[in-house]
Amino acid sequence: MNNLNDKIANTVSSTNKNIADKLMSTNDKIADTVISNHNKIADKFVDTFLKKENESTEDAHKRLKEENMKRKKVQSEKKITHKSK
Repeated sequence: MNNLNDKIANTVSSTNKNIADKLMSTNDKIADTVISNHNKIADKFVDTFLKKENESTEDAHKRLKEENMKRKKVQSEKKITHKSK
C-alpha cells in the first residue's frame, strides 16, 4: 500500500511540474509577443509623429529619451528648490 502511495505521489508531482513548465513557457511566449507588438506600435508612432526630418526611428527614440531625462532632472531640481524655500 505504501509503495502505491509513493507511485501516486510521484506521478502527481511529475504532472504538476509538467503543468507548471508549460504554463511558464506559455507565459514567456505571451510576454514576448506583447513586448514585441508594443515596440512595433511605439516605433510606428515615433516614425509617424515624432521623428524629425532625416532622422532614423532609432535616433528619434534616443533623442526623445534624452529629452525626457532632461525634463525629469529639471523637475526634480524644481522640487528640491521649492522644498528649500
